[in-house]
Amino acid sequence: MKRTEVQFMADIFEEIISIENTIKDIDYEAFVSNEIKLRAVKYSLIIIGEAANKLSSETQTKYNAVSWKDIISLRNRIVHAYFGLKVRLLWDIITNELENLKQTIKLMISNEYPEEAVEVFKYYDTK
Repeated sequence: MKRTEVQFMADIFEEIISIENTIKDIDYEAFVSNEIKLRAVKYSLIIIGEAANKLSSETQTKYNAVSWKDIISLRNRIVHAYFGLKVRLLWDIITNELENLKQTIKLMISNEYPEEAVEVFKYYDTK
């Protein structure tokens, strides 16, 4: 069964929540020293990049405040150039940029798919 665009948006939202939960109450040093958390974050970023790549060009253009190209590129770097990936870069992205993406994804789902928004957000505190 083919997945819908709102499902890809929900994937992005859910993975951002997962990253937030993974790094809650830790600092950079704790993150770097915890292989499980580091791997979990990488996996979530891969899913975010893959889901972003599945969004239509029309959607990406409409919500062009998001650098979709950079999100997709990060996914590709994690998957294909993992050996040169800087953990500090990941930390900077997840602590400085994910909140804006989360808010934009919430807006996208609420604006474009209001009937599905309740289902997507029902398990999350979306304040």
